[in-house]
Parts: sequence; structure tokens; C-alpha cells
Amino acid sequence: MESPIFIGVVDSEEINSSHWTDNKIGGSPVFSSKAVFREQFNCSSCSQSTAFVFQISCPVDNTTNDRVLYFFACVNQKCSKKEYSVFRVLTEHMQQKQSKAKANENLFEDAWGISNDDKNGNDKNGNLNDDFDRCLSLNENEKPEEKNTFFKSYYISVFEEPHKEWKINQNEKKNLENLAKACLEEQNVQGEGYEKQYTNAFREDAINYHFYKRLRRCPEQIIRYDWAGQPLLSSADAEPKAEPCPECGAARVFELQLMPALISILCRAKLPHITSPIDLDFETILVYSCVNNCNSKAGVTTHKEQSIVFKERFKDDKVVETSN
Repeated sequence: MESPIFIGVVDSEEINSSHWTDNKIGGSPVFSSKAVFREQFNCSSCSQSTAFVFQISCPVDNTTNDRVLYFFACVNQKCSKKEYSVFRVLTEHMQQKQSKAKANENLFEDAWGISNDDKNGNDKNGNLNDDFDRCLSLNENEKPEEKNTFFKSYYISVFEEPHKEWKINQNEKKNLENLAKACLEEQNVQGEGYEKQYTNAFREDAINYHFYKRLRRCPEQIIRYDWAGQPLLSSADAEPKAEPCPECGAARVFELQLMPALISILCRAKLPHITSPIDLDFETILVYSCVNNCNSKAGVTTHKEQSIVFKERFKDDKVVETSN
């Protein structure tokens, strides 16, 4: 039996400060006390501050390490590379985990491995969670990374991918069309020409057609998660090649990918003080991470993983870029 594929969609807006294990897009990144890597926030090409896009909690083994992925994007229009960066952050638990094997079996039972504790720091019995309280006390003096805050913050809701296409009503269809139109206007793309070019692309590339047909199972999905699984490729030309982990030499495996709807969401969620257009250009971004979830260097908790960017192909070939 194949393991389920999990997809993430935008949920409610973040009102109060998040815990560092919350899944969310936009706002400011929230770190545990040991996850400090602010010097890595700038684009390696243009040196400008990158925009914080999302963070997700996703433990994948039986160790006592918590594991969070953070994704940043360069939105500088003048940047030639527009780097997309993903960081894997490991944080040692303050207390030993109980029933490790059982926890691993139920890994994705609740939002990519988040425990059943609620967002107020209470466990399932209503008692204050010690880990949560201790983490807050360690972080209460940290200032938000405002320079990386480009978007309003929303929580991410996670569920298994539906087996059939969603039947959307007219109001939902109109909302999706408005999101797409807003993003096209943001990028100065003419809607009619855009649609014609996609029609031609579908004729030439059956994989691209399958990609968008599969998205119809949940058009609102922004993240697709399948640890050590197979990505949903967007083109017959797509041949992702994962490079070995530079720290331990182990293979990297596919973990998740960013989906086209994310661009529309971020265009609409841009904060008022961000006056320049948000320049995001991808059809999908694949993220590969160390299969060993290594933490090879003493005192190092932050590890840059590999992101492979596939851009939309109209008349030109798809452009593939990789960042490690």
C-alpha cells in the first residue's frame, strides 16, 4: 500500500504570535532558541533580504530532535538568479520523547507530525505543555525578522490528497479566477495570451497536462508533501537530480514541492509597506533533503537543503535552477 500524499492549503490568518512548530506561510519566521541563522537570510546573488515564505514542522525519524523546514525566496526584480532557499532546522527536545516508535508510526497523523497539543500550549488533557512554555520563555526577547516579512501570515491546514477531483461551486470558482487574475495583473501578464500559451504547452507535453489535471483534485493546494516519495513533475523535460548531502555525504530524497497556487496567494497577501511588485516565477519547486536527517557538526542545527525550480514553459523550454 502506497503511503498517503499530504497537501497543505491556506487556513485562518495568524492573529497571535505562533509557536515555532506551527505550520504557516508569511509573517515572520519563528525559531526555537537554538535555530539562529540570520546571516543566511540574504540572497547569495543580489545580497538583498529574502522574503520568508513558509515554515512547516516535519519530524521524520525516532530521534529526540524536532525538525522544521523554513523556505525563503528572493523577490527582487533586478536579481538575475532570484534564489529560493530551504533550511532544515533541528532542535533537541528539552525532555525525552515518550513512545518513540509509536510516535513514528503516527508521524503524519496531525499536520506533518505536530503533536495533538493545541496552539495555546495545552496538551490533549488541557494541561500546560512544559516544552511549549519553556520554548516561549527562551524566545520572548527575540525580535521578529521584520526585514524578511513581506506577506500577511496564515496557518497551513494539512490533509491527505483527495482521490477524485473536487467539484467546486460557482462562488469557489469565481474566487479562484479572481486569485489568478490578481496574480497575472501583478506580473503584467495578459490573461488571454497566457491561456493560449498554456493550451499550446498542454498539446506538446502530456506530463504538463497530467500535472494540472492532478491539481484539480485540490486547486488551492500550495504545498505537496511526500517524504521519500516521488514529486509530481510538471514537464516531460523535468529530470530532477538530487545532489548528496554536503555534510554527511548521504543521498537526498524528495520531501515536498511548492505548487502554483502559492504565487497567487502571496500576491494577494503582500503587506502594504512592500511597494515593489512581488516577482515570483515558478511552476513548481522541488525540495530534497538529507535521508539521514543528519546533524553532523557539533553545535550546528541549521542545514541548507536542495531546492530545484521548474519555471513555466510557453514558447521557450522550461528553465531549471537548483540551490543547495
